[in-house]
Amino acid sequence: LYTDRALLEVLVRGLAGRMGVDEFRTAASTFAVGMAARLWSVTLGAVALGSALPDLDPAVLRWSASQEGPTLSVGRPAYWTPKEGTEPDASEIPTAMDAPVLAAVLDGNLERLRQALAEIGGFATPLMWGNAAATLLSSARIVDRHLGHIGQGPSVRQAHRLLADPRLAGAVVLHENGDHRRRSCCL
Repeated sequence: LYTDRALLEVLVRGLAGRMGVDEFRTAASTFAVGMAARLWSVTLGAVALGSALPDLDPAVLRWSASQEGPTLSVGRPAYWTPKEGTEPDASEIPTAMDAPVLAAVLDGNLERLRQALAEIGGFATPLMWGNAAATLLSSARIVDRHLGHIGQGPSVRQAHRLLADPRLAGAVVLHENGDHRRRSCCL
C-alpha cells in the first residue's frame, strides 16, 4: 500500500468523492485516521490479551478496500519475548512492549504512510502525528472498555507511555477525567 503511490492516490481520491470534498489533504487525513485506528486497536488489543505483537510488517500486512475504508488482516502474531538474559515480572511486560509497539505501528507503517501521502499531495507531518496520537488514545479506551476496565486500564496506561515518543509528544492535551484534546487541527 505504501509503495504503490498510484493505488494509494486512487483510494484517497475515492474517499474524497464519498466524503464530497475536493481537497486531497482532507481525505488523506481521514484515510490516515482510519489506518492509524486500525493499526493501534489490533496492536493494543493483542498486547492486552496475550502479550502478543501482531506482525505488522507491510510485506505481510494484508488489506482490502471497502466503502468503509481499508480492512486490515494481520499476518502471523509475533509473540514478544524478553531480551536474552532478562526475565521481566509479568507486570513489566506491557512496559517492555512499548518499544516494539512503536516500531511496528509508527516506524513500520504510519511513517511510511505519511511519506507516501506527502509525496502524493503535500500531507503535513504534524497532521499525521496528531492523528496518530488521538487515535492511539481512542483505541486504547475502546480496548480497555472491551476488556471490562473502567477508567484507565492497561491499554490507556500504555498509550500514555507511548505518547512520550517525540513524534507524538505534545500532540494532545490529556485531561484529568481521561479525555483528551488535540493540539493541532485534524487537517
